Amino acid sequence: MSAPVSLIAIGFGVVILAFVFLRHLVLDLNEIGASRFGEKVIQLGNGSRIYIKRETRGLNYDVVAVSKNQNVCVSADPETDLVFKYDVSPLAISQSEDMLLIFWAGGVNQPKHPLSGVVVKNVRPDSLSAEDIASMKVQQIDVPLEFEKTGSSDCKKK
Repeated sequence: MSAPVSLIAIGFGVVILAFVFLRHLVLDLNEIGASRFGEKVIQLGNGSRIYIKRETRGLNYDVVAVSKNQNVCVSADPETDLVFKYDVSPLAISQSEDMLLIFWAGGVNQPKHPLSGVVVKNVRPDSLSAEDIASMKVQQIDVPLEFEKTGSSDCKKK
């Protein structure tokens, strides 16, 4: 009778060790999932501001959002923000008095409530002619990751 009890105790111990290992693994993966944020503020000629934000987390989450929300460490909201997966091509813009024109060759999630004054052209920025770039004052946008947020912690400048 003692042999089956010993096997049960060993099996129970293995299960406990596996649980502890998996728990630590999940916690470590959450650290990999810490979000990093960046933003560029675009001020149109009419004084309105549009925020181009970037968020990365984990191994393959990298998105850019065009938003009216000025809080840099808030994830994109598909209800109100244009959301681009940031692995296809560079993002380029042209701005005027009351409009921001975005050149992008990848997929974009259009918000349920469109952003006024923002138009997306499905064109690779590097395929524009030099004449178009000059006449529309097209500029490539890079959004460096300057802020970090882990779990429920506050957003901090890196």
